Amino acid sequence: MEEQVLKNLRRKQFVLQNLLAIATLTVIGILCSFIESIKTFCLLGGAICLSYIIVGVLNRKRGEFMGLIVPSLKPLYAYEHEKLGIEYSKLRIRQLIILIILAIYMFYLGIITPHNHLLIYGRTAFYYFLPSALMSFVVSNISFYKRVKKVDESNAEELNGYANEILINGIMVGILFGVILIGLAIVLLVFNVGKIF
Repeated sequence: MEEQVLKNLRRKQFVLQNLLAIATLTVIGILCSFIESIKTFCLLGGAICLSYIIVGVLNRKRGEFMGLIVPSLKPLYAYEHEKLGIEYSKLRIRQLIILIILAIYMFYLGIITPHNHLLIYGRTAFYYFLPSALMSFVVSNISFYKRVKKVDESNAEELNGYANEILINGIMVGILFGVILIGLAIVLLVFNVGKIF
């Protein structure tokens, strides 16, 4: 693929992915503004994971979701598929497995949590969703930049083991993400920040 064509497609992909992410986070944020119990919050999280699993399965059967919405991006996904080879399939399968585990875990928490368990300070879930949504948005953009740079600037031999690299990086980012969120929750509890707002 010509360099200029690739740059134009990557630019379009970046804009569309961010618009889709903002739209998705906005819808989830609106839903979270009505949620006050941990049970409902967990069930919503499970439903979101399930929707991503459905999209992932459709991706494997019909091609990339973004390519179906915006046909002009199909050559870009074909280019990625060809360049990554077997790593492309490995990556998609591992993403699906992680989403399935997360969905099961969130639904399990939602089922075993009593109805009367309210979120901290009786706030809606939006109060806790907003910081994680902003962090997710920033992290996903950094991840997108690194992935594009790696795929576009590497040859087939250098991309060998790419799926393992992504998995390890994802686990590390997930652990860091979890530590930061737990730290924020502890700060809220210890310093009683919730009563300030």
